[in-house]
Amino acid sequence: MIGAGTIRPIYNIPIEMLGLNSHAREKSAYDYVTDANLRAMVESATGSSSLIRQVTGSGTTASLANPHRANLLFRVVFKDGSYVGVIVDVNQANGKSEPGSERTAAGQSIPSQASELSGTWTNNGGDNLAPMVAHMQRLGTVSDAGAAGAGGTITAIMCVVQHCTVARSAS
Repeated sequence: MIGAGTIRPIYNIPIEMLGLNSHAREKSAYDYVTDANLRAMVESATGSSSLIRQVTGSGTTASLANPHRANLLFRVVFKDGSYVGVIVDVNQANGKSEPGSERTAAGQSIPSQASELSGTWTNNGGDNLAPMVAHMQRLGTVSDAGAAGAGGTITAIMCVVQHCTVARSAS
């Protein structure tokens, strides 16, 4: 719910629908967090009036001109299932990334800076956590392989004060 008791719809948009180049279509929300050019391309594409009409229908575009309307929220879904939220206002040329909306395919937060590395990420929702470990290392955290060493599936990442420990299955 947003102001005045209205509900804001969320439209799931596959990355392919944005018409970006093939290189950009292969990216993920992990890349989106650290790649300003990818963010700019996605924000540009989501602000396109033809995309807005294609996604919402032509009648919605006219109703969005009402100054009391809710902005649209496009959830851009990457090939790996990770996603980001982009707020679309028909009075603006570009969409605007919703801060903190970057998520794994299972909905776990993708931190954008080292100070956000606190908590536990698990593979219980089906997430492959290897990209998360690589992302956390790019953010400059110290990570330990855990007791199982480098083998096996990553089952959890536990972070306390920017120090992360990786838990792996025995196999």
